[in-house]
Amino acid sequence: MKDDHYYDLLKEVTDRLLTKNTNITEEMEGVKNILLSSGHDLDDVKNFKEELNKNIADFFSGLAT
Repeated sequence: MKDDHYYDLLKEVTDRLLTKNTNITEEMEGVKNILLSSGHDLDDVKNFKEELNKNIADFFSGLAT
């Protein structure tokens, strides 16, 4: 169930990982707790992690061009 909250959180975490010295493991543990407590399931957590990885890869591939 991807809703506005999901996508807002994805943007927030992506931005924080790219602009601050944050730990991705700690971020993902927090994301997991937030998503599960707001009605999402483990598939959403897995999808979130995949989308987060894609956002970060896209950012760095953009720097290389």
